[in-house]
Amino acid sequence: MKDPAALREAMIKGQVIINGVYRESVIDAMAEIPKENYTPKEFSPVAYAALEIPLFDGRFMVEPMILARLLDAAQIDDKSLVLNLACGTGYTTAVCALIARHVVAVENSARCLTMLKKNIQDLNVNNVTILEISPERGAPDMAPYDIVFIDGAIEKTEPEIINQLKTGGRLVTVIKHGLVGKAACFTKNATGLKMDVLFECVCSAVPEFMLQ
Repeated sequence: MKDPAALREAMIKGQVIINGVYRESVIDAMAEIPKENYTPKEFSPVAYAALEIPLFDGRFMVEPMILARLLDAAQIDDKSLVLNLACGTGYTTAVCALIARHVVAVENSARCLTMLKKNIQDLNVNNVTILEISPERGAPDMAPYDIVFIDGAIEKTEPEIINQLKTGGRLVTVIKHGLVGKAACFTKNATGLKMDVLFECVCSAVPEFMLQ
């Protein structure tokens, strides 16, 4: 594998900034996290490529461009309580942890959890709570959240998760209908949800959020 720092810099320049993401907090966090530590060993050589990377048990790492643009739309800051659902091995969790006040990471894949726990320990942060539960019901005990980030596309929204957002809070994800999905930011207001479509992309769906 080439120099990881150089690969991270190339990813930032060639996949993040070039796609209109200029938010310093997102760029700085993605430039710091060693993404190769969050992939299965066989995929570490392509950790920084413009690819969706398979993990375990239906989990995957979202393509860097998609992740960066969703994080940009989420507008996370140092006051934000973030719920990261289907977080896999924790790459998105780690990036958010460098920006947010606190991150609640939800995962129930045993193989992902093993890497997730080690990665967060190695990150040496104290603002991440890991919950070993299924992601489709969220994490109501720690609600309400400023941001809900689902690591992958969804074919359905769960009202229970929407109810865990603060008024003014945002849910960012990809809505999947067929091959091409629509990245979207949902903002909760007094009367329901306002949906802003951000861009089109190809992204796999999280099994727990697929239509039966």
